[in-house]
Order: sequence, then C-alpha cells, then structure tokens
Amino acid sequence: MKHLIELDNITIEPKCKATIGNGKGIFHKTMGNLYITSKGYVLPCCWFGITRRMTGLWNESGIDKKYHNIHHYSVEEIIKGPIFEWIENNMTGLEVCQTNCAKEERDKPL
Repeated sequence: MKHLIELDNITIEPKCKATIGNGKGIFHKTMGNLYITSKGYVLPCCWFGITRRMTGLWNESGIDKKYHNIHHYSVEEIIKGPIFEWIENNMTGLEVCQTNCAKEERDKPL
C-alpha cells in the first residue's frame, strides 16, 4: 500500500527503511532491520524504541503490548503479527515514520 502526501512542493512518501531493500548498503539490500528493547519489545527500528513512542503505539493501535514481546512470542510470530501489520497500515499517520523516514523532494520540477 503506497501513500503519497503532497504539501506545496514537498512530496512525502512514507516507506519503512527497516524492510529489505529500503536502505543504503549491502545489509539493507539483503536484510531488514529489527530493534529489540532491553525489556524484549520487538520493533521495526530504533526510532520506535523510545518509551513515549511505544506507549503511543499501544494506545493508538489498541493492541496488547505482549504481541510484540519476545517473552510471549517468537520474533517470526511478532513480525507476522498485529503490531507490525498495524504499523505498516498506519505509517502515513505516524509521527515517528514521517519524521525519520519520509522522502522529501524539495527541488521537484513543477
């Protein structure tokens, strides 16, 4: 699902840099990222690992936080589970995704 947000001469195309092929370097061409907090929460990137962002994720999604914790589920189950699906479906409205991973094209021809 691809969403574009256009504001004046700025195009924002949210795409998760944590997925395969979305970053620079050989690592990102062959593998995606994961961030696991010290308490076992699995997230697509370190930007989500801040307490206020995790709390916001739980509050906004309404999904129980145990669904992305390695003390309750395997990493594979978490990646295929409801939290990762919710993040992917809501990237255009998530401040963390917009701030850190949106594509800006300020010099785009008119």
